[in-house]
Amino acid sequence: MGKNLKGKELGAGISQRKDGRYSARFVTSSGKRVEKYEMLKFEEYSIKMK
Repeated sequence: MGKNLKGKELGAGISQRKDGRYSARFVTSSGKRVEKYEMLKFEEYSIKMK
């Protein structure tokens, strides 16, 4: 489980980078690893990932 810069747990595969961006890693159905990152608040990010 990743953490934000203040130490709060964000959930599996989600973390906050030192530049403030939230990052998510996941594996596609074809087995390819993907990392996405955006400059969003965590609440916005978790809604967008669903």
